Formats: sequence, structure tokens, C-alpha cells
Amino acid sequence: MKQNLMEKLLQDMDLLRNSYANNSSHDFGHKRIMVIDDCSITLTMINKILRNCSNLNLELFRDERAALKSFMELSPDVVILDMNLQSLDGPTVAQIMKSLAVFEVPIIFISADVDKEADIKIDGWRKTTFLSKPLRKNSLISTIDEICAPVAA
Repeated sequence: MKQNLMEKLLQDMDLLRNSYANNSSHDFGHKRIMVIDDCSITLTMINKILRNCSNLNLELFRDERAALKSFMELSPDVVILDMNLQSLDGPTVAQIMKSLAVFEVPIIFISADVDKEADIKIDGWRKTTFLSKPLRKNSLISTIDEICAPVAA
């Protein structure tokens, strides 16, 4: 039993290590991404995944209240938002952002609890999606690309 657990842990570590490598070839076309998560490990992981991508401005926040104060000034192209924050949950933060914004900001909700996916519907927003933790490089990058793509009329 311990052997299987150790092998699984080593496989997960290798997967994460490989997901951080060779990400310099992706170009985000001058996107501004705001990440809000109270877990420093998740923020570090996202930073490692995205830091070498071209044309990307990445703003990381551990506190949702500080993020909300900076939201309008930053005018992000996409928000990566944890579902379970310290004082407010992700959907509540998204609703506040919606009330502040004059434009629809795509949101990628993240959580280790896959049952939270059902909770991401924000009234009137077409561009929301969900990724489960731990985040994978290819999945995160492709999701950012997809959610930032123009909406077909």
C-alpha cells in the first residue's frame, strides 16, 4: 500500500515538473491575466506554468478583497478564480466583478473539489469555465486561449 502511494506521488511530481518545462513558445497576444487564490502553492504553480509565455501580464492575488480593489485598474482579459477563498467564495467575487465591469471578463474557476463545477454559473455571463486542481500546463494554456477567443455571433 505504501509502495503504491509513493509511486503515485512520484508520478504526480514528474507530471508537474514536466508541465513547467518548455512553455516559452506560447504567445498570449498581450493578455492581462488576474489570478485570485488564497493558496500560495497554487499561485506559485500558475506563475511557473505561465511566467515564460510571451506577451502576458500576470497579476497574482492571495486576498480577494485586494484583487477586487485592483480589478478595474488592471482591466484583465481573463480572471483565474479559486472557488473557495478566505472571506468570499469565487462566485460571489465574480458577481462583484460583474457589477463593477462595463465589459464581460472571462473567468476560469479553479478548485480541488470537482463537485464545485456545478456552482460556476454566473447569470448573464457566457464566458465561464472550470478547471480542477492540480492544474496542468497544457490544459491551463488551452483553456485561456479558448475562453479569450471571440464569441461567435
